[in-house]
Amino acid sequence: MKRSTTGEVQPNVRAQDFVFVNSGSPEDLFEFFTSPQTLNLPVAWDYQSYGDFWSGAAYIGRTNLQFFRFDTDLVPRLPEGTARFHGIGFEAAGSLQDTLDYLKDQNIEWERGDINVGSTLLCTNIYPVNLDHPAQSDTGLRTQITFYGPDFYSATFRAATPSEYRDAADRELIDVRSGGPLGIQNAMTVVVESPDAPAAQSGFGRFLGIEPNSHGAFEFEDGPALKVIPGRTEKWAKLVLKVSDLDAAKDYLDGNNMLGIHSAEHVQIAPSAIQGLTIELRES
Repeated sequence: MKRSTTGEVQPNVRAQDFVFVNSGSPEDLFEFFTSPQTLNLPVAWDYQSYGDFWSGAAYIGRTNLQFFRFDTDLVPRLPEGTARFHGIGFEAAGSLQDTLDYLKDQNIEWERGDINVGSTLLCTNIYPVNLDHPAQSDTGLRTQITFYGPDFYSATFRAATPSEYRDAADRELIDVRSGGPLGIQNAMTVVVESPDAPAAQSGFGRFLGIEPNSHGAFEFEDGPALKVIPGRTEKWAKLVLKVSDLDAAKDYLDGNNMLGIHSAEHVQIAPSAIQGLTIELRES
């Protein structure tokens, strides 16, 4: 990664801008999160087929929650009505060459995946493959850095830059929809579990080019933080969303038979309502 004028190494990523969900029934999750009859969150892009790949996404405040299914062996297909967090995507802090140079310096191997529509390159994804966790495993901690082509945001979101898109989507989420019935304001944290949390945290730190804060979380210029905690298995454990009024969110979930584990500080959407995912709501 290139260095600043003071000689300090710059972060490898700027923002966490995608949370990926592999689902046997992604269209149902997409409908649940975006329908006016349920959570009423803004549509990032409509659910549709891209050949052997099906995808749609909801905007959850400074990042997108993408629901997908592959009809190939590229990613294991889950049973209908079940889902799990598959990985996260980052917006790069610099150019593609900057990142490749940084990964080489860190002795991190990588794979590349280009996404094209016709002859137009929309974006390039870089996947690390030799961190201290199984980054390429569907049950492991898949991560990627995305480099957007000049037409990606204009074609997908009708915005010039990622920040311009997020600002416009925030206005839709908060000013127009009031965060939906749960009062969602933004995505706060993606939580990772690992039997060897220090090694997983070290691997993420190498890849991201930043150090965790005093609470053990990686914070970015934009989007939710990333936190590694001890756990029995290595997995993307939960997504934490900030809401404007926790009691009101709890009342809505309770009144619609969707209330999961809760306390004075947090409320979970019942996993049975969202195909087994763990999504936690907090005010701060």
